[in-house]
Amino acid sequence: MVTRIDDRGRILIPRDLREKLGLESGQDVRVDTDGHGNIIIHPVLPVEEFLDSMKGVINETTRKDDAEPMDPLDIKLMWEPSP
Repeated sequence: MVTRIDDRGRILIPRDLREKLGLESGQDVRVDTDGHGNIIIHPVLPVEEFLDSMKGVINETTRKDDAEPMDPLDIKLMWEPSP
């Protein structure tokens, strides 16, 4: 899939891809890079939706011994819009 960057730096995400990913007009997204030249677009989740999705995910039984510790402030960035 090929798209073009306009003179204001905007990129049109083709409709098929938006529909496949569930992205909607007016939705906040976070734009990141993976450090290898790839751009990654993450939907910004509302706090309530994020917390609901995480209920019961991590507990003493399911936490892996080799899991990397995560700072709650880093997790919070998933639902905060970019400045």
